[in-house]
Amino acid sequence: MAVSSRSGITILFVTIVVCTFILFPILQVVVERDPQLSAYDDDKNDISQFRESLENEDGTSYNVSAILSNPAVLEEVGNPSETLLIIAGTESPYTILELEILVEFIANGGSILVFGDFDYSNTIANLFGIKFVKHKLWDQNYKGNVSLIETTANVDGQPYAVLLNEPVAIQSAP
Repeated sequence: MAVSSRSGITILFVTIVVCTFILFPILQVVVERDPQLSAYDDDKNDISQFRESLENEDGTSYNVSAILSNPAVLEEVGNPSETLLIIAGTESPYTILELEILVEFIANGGSILVFGDFDYSNTIANLFGIKFVKHKLWDQNYKGNVSLIETTANVDGQPYAVLLNEPVAIQSAP
C-alpha cells in the first residue's frame, strides 16, 4: 500500500507537533537534574549546614559569600591570603581564563577546597599535578552503608570522625 505525498506530509506534521508539544517537555523534566551541593538549600545533597557552621559556630566569624559560576570575582578579593574558595560540585569544565584566575588567586596566597570527584573537578585538580580517579572507594567493613567511608581528622588538637559519601581516589597526573 503506497502512501500519498499528501498523507506523508500530514504524518510528518503530526509527528513534529507531537514531539514538540508532548515528547520534548516530558523529556526535559525527566532529564533535567536538580542542582547539587547548594549552600542555601536543605536537601540531602546540599551543604547548608556546612555553611551555617562556618558562619555561626562558636569562635568563628567567617564571612561566607556565594560565587555562582564565575571565579572572575576573585580578582576583586582584597586579601587572598585570608580567603578560602570552596568549589562544591563542579557542573561544567573550567575555561582557560577561569583556571588562570584560580592560579593567580593561589599565587597571591589564596586557598581552594574542592568538593568534587572525577567529573569536571579534574580541570582544577590538573593545576596541581593530580587527578580524581574514576573509581569510587568502598569500605566493606563499615557497618552502615558501604559507600560511606569513616575516617578521622584532627583540627586544633581536637579529634573528629568524618564520614565520606562515595569518595574517589586522587593520584598523580601523568
